[in-house]
Amino acid sequence: MSAAGDVASTIFFVVVVLLLIGALIWLFLYVWRKLRERGVRHVELYFDEHFRDIVKEWDLVTTPSMKDWTKDMSKRLDYVGKDIDKMMDFKKSFDTRLNKLESELDSLEVS
Repeated sequence: MSAAGDVASTIFFVVVVLLLIGALIWLFLYVWRKLRERGVRHVELYFDEHFRDIVKEWDLVTTPSMKDWTKDMSKRLDYVGKDIDKMMDFKKSFDTRLNKLESELDSLEVS
């Protein structure tokens, strides 16, 4: 009977150890989930409270300021495009005048 008693006590011991390990794993997962939920809430609260300061400090761009910037850049590009057209017209007229002057200078040098 001592062999049967030893087997039974060993099986009982293994079952108790497995139950303890299962309970510890469950407790660890439960605490880990609770800490994660609390951490996420804490981070969300932090960002809710300090979001504007973070945007200013890190020089981040918000959607409204980006829209304003694109409108301003479109206006600036239109003005620059018009200036470029004016400069190209001036360059054409200047090139013709310069060619005339060069030809007159060549004719004076030949004479």
